[in-house]
Amino acid sequence: MNKDGQNQKKKKKSKRKIGYEAARILALAVFLACAGIIGDKIYGYIYDDETDLVWREQIQLDIGVTPKPVTEKTVPPYPEVTPERITYPQIITTEEINRLEAYEDFVCWMYIENTNISNYVVQAEDNEFYLRKNIDGNTNGNGSLFMDFRCDPKNWQGHNIVYGHNQKNGTMFSDLREFNDPEFFKAHPIIYTYSAEGVKIWKIFSAYETDTSDYYIETWFENDDSYFDFIRNLQSKSVAETDVVLKATDKVLTLSTCYKYANPNGRYVVHAVLIEEAPLA
Repeated sequence: MNKDGQNQKKKKKSKRKIGYEAARILALAVFLACAGIIGDKIYGYIYDDETDLVWREQIQLDIGVTPKPVTEKTVPPYPEVTPERITYPQIITTEEINRLEAYEDFVCWMYIENTNISNYVVQAEDNEFYLRKNIDGNTNGNGSLFMDFRCDPKNWQGHNIVYGHNQKNGTMFSDLREFNDPEFFKAHPIIYTYSAEGVKIWKIFSAYETDTSDYYIETWFENDDSYFDFIRNLQSKSVAETDVVLKATDKVLTLSTCYKYANPNGRYVVHAVLIEEAPLA
């Protein structure tokens, strides 16, 4: 073989060697890259597991670590228990209320158990009309129980006042004077009012003797604080204490009658707060 042939052969071997080396380097690079990716993923899994374990320990979760004993849940009865119905004396029927609602001035029927107070309440455009008139507008010495013309009988917001005579025959609001006895007060804690809108249940929180110089019939208040101060003052005058805790959002009902035994301008008043409402059965 001449010299030129030998040189060509050597060149071919050298090229093949370089190709093998390049292939080895490329394969090694691919291997190392794959290993790096796999290692990174493995590290990521380990890191995530450790982080999750720390998080569970911080919030005291044992899920996947130490199983907690299974606690059986109480299955509610089916059908669900119906809430207890609010009860009230059935002293007037829906039909009777509907007949009374035909009178334009009718507000409600008022009742206090074991007293003579069981009568309709009306409202006129002033506080004079029903002093000596019945619901038909006819003259009657007993007059009617009537709501102050400044009050709104549709929503009973704030302070609501109802007036009635202290009759010697025991009718209208004559039994209010009995609340001056603390024992009677405690034995008659509730006032009921009935209308087509439902039954309102009022709890008495104050009763006392006063006179017309005491303006307990205020119906307008500058703000909630002034209203709250007003009703708290009504409570402070009571002849007997109760467990009623008043709030500035309370709806209050006041019953007022003449009480002229010691003072020609004397009045006896009873104050109650709305505690429940129920549909009229």
